[in-house]
Amino acid sequence: MKKIIHVSNFNLLRLKGCFQVGFPFKISNGLIRAGYSVLNYPDRDLCRMFGFGHMNFIGQNRLNKHLINYCKMTEPDAIVIGHADLIRTDTLLEIKKLFPQLKIMQWSCDWIVPGYAERNIKALTSRLEAVDLTMVTTGDKKLLQQFSRPGKAAGYLPNIADDSIETGRAFETETLPYDIMLCANTGKRQFCGKDEEVDKIIDLNIKAVFITSKVASEYLKETKGVILNTSSMVSIYGQPSGILYPASKEAVNGLTKSLARELAPLGVRVNAVAPGITKTDMVEKLPQEMIEPLIKTIPLGRIGTPRDIANAFLFLASDLAEYITGVILSVDGCARS
Repeated sequence: MKKIIHVSNFNLLRLKGCFQVGFPFKISNGLIRAGYSVLNYPDRDLCRMFGFGHMNFIGQNRLNKHLINYCKMTEPDAIVIGHADLIRTDTLLEIKKLFPQLKIMQWSCDWIVPGYAERNIKALTSRLEAVDLTMVTTGDKKLLQQFSRPGKAAGYLPNIADDSIETGRAFETETLPYDIMLCANTGKRQFCGKDEEVDKIIDLNIKAVFITSKVASEYLKETKGVILNTSSMVSIYGQPSGILYPASKEAVNGLTKSLARELAPLGVRVNAVAPGITKTDMVEKLPQEMIEPLIKTIPLGRIGTPRDIANAFLFLASDLAEYITGVILSVDGCARS
């Protein structure tokens, strides 16, 4: 049986429920089901322990030495790394010298758009010398290619759903009922109206939502569930420059309302969230002199946070919204673009 060390943020010390059903556990569980022996290695927990309660330089040094010794003891066939930024590249290279046949894969479930996700990109790129395969939760081939090197592949990692992890009741029945929630969050902004960008914006903002909704609908007809799309405040109020983005998001609104009427008799709800100005990585890069005038247009006196938007999705996905469908929920602080 092949042995794999899975290095990731299992967060066993904090005992937060969200971590117990997160990517690391689902990946390990999937590997175990596929017949591998998996050893979970909680890098951040160990760093805190080695750093006397803190993730500091002392803890990181001791962590990297410990991983080398742990590999000497366990003799793994492969190492899987997920968001384990505390593990240094030279540590991985030293382990590879000890075990020349060993393969290393790194995975990430963060976005990797240049100019907006430099921290994530840097973390993945920094280990390319040591890793053999990089997998990221984006299907964009051009974005994935930035991590491809001769003899080192880069591929797509699907978002993982694992009923046995999420419910803890995998063995009650052979056929598990899946309650699916599809959140179609695609978006490419366009301001200047260049002709060569038209097809890209339509493909990403309209076709992608249509195709994913079409596929999900086939499952939801049998299992029930919720489809949630991401719209935008400019789909409702427009914007002074760049007509393609608001036009494409208005198409999302039309798709949402029509699909809601089509699937309602089957018990499937379809809604959309229309965020206003939100504190994303892109907005955080804007100078303060651009942010302040934007805030003045918002009656609530601040820009939105990712939590504001997430709460709207959570509400629409929950039983609290069981009689709500075909709605475009504005989360914009009453702003008007």
